[in-house]
Amino acid sequence: MNKTIYHDNVLRYGGDIVPFVIKTTKEMREIAATPHSHSYYMIYWPSNSIGKHIIDQNEYPLEPDRIYFIKPGQIHQIITSPKPAGTFIFFTPEFFAVNSIRGDFISNLELFNNSEETISLSTHTVNRLKEYVQAMMNAFLSSGKLKYDIIESYLKLFLVECNEQYSFVANNTTADSARENALTLTFKSLVDEHFGEWRLVKNYADKMNITSNYLSEVVKRGTGQPPKAHIQARLALEAKRLLLFTGLSIKEIGFELGFDDPARFSRFFKDSTGMSLQSFRKSNAT
Repeated sequence: MNKTIYHDNVLRYGGDIVPFVIKTTKEMREIAATPHSHSYYMIYWPSNSIGKHIIDQNEYPLEPDRIYFIKPGQIHQIITSPKPAGTFIFFTPEFFAVNSIRGDFISNLELFNNSEETISLSTHTVNRLKEYVQAMMNAFLSSGKLKYDIIESYLKLFLVECNEQYSFVANNTTADSARENALTLTFKSLVDEHFGEWRLVKNYADKMNITSNYLSEVVKRGTGQPPKAHIQARLALEAKRLLLFTGLSIKEIGFELGFDDPARFSRFFKDSTGMSLQSFRKSNAT
């Protein structure tokens, strides 16, 4: 029997549908220790917790100087001590777009588009981030008409500050490299959205109004891997999710991912992961 997951499509607080929620771990009725996903973004900053955070099969230890970023659709679970301490921040994909901040703000960050879903904080950053978190908490608990405008400003500062922790951003300061950085982030965002239908590098290059060769050069230079590898990795990740957390047959999963031929799907998965579809599902079954 395969594990099943719970997917939350709506962000709520006190019974109301809201675009943003911030809570301490003490306020959480429970911290989901079983695999689950949701349609909104989540940030988890533990301050005194023992355990691990599993994100799409990648395990990370819970550490007070590490922040965990979950984007919509990712499957994760938090296994921690009985009385953990920390902060959860949740916000919908539309949260920034409804006001003056551009809707592509999140997609232009490395935080939710990196192969690593966590960052380690430098000491001088911690206090400033704590101030932003407290300001968001104060505004969220207030009844002011502009509470979400205030939260939006501090959340943006929080995310920008965290984004600076990535050497990918910090080490690219010239105009040319900044453009390449933006192109790479756009490509990775498009892959996450269209991996099931667009399998060719040309599909993404055409959408971005650049040549396939240029896209390949930029992505390889920025990530160390060619665009094709990113497309295949995202497709393999989705295959793993469906194998682990649905009761679909292997043939049905292949069809859902665009493989009309089951044998071709099997070859793709074996080449991508080093395991057969059957072996992967069996070894991870509960």
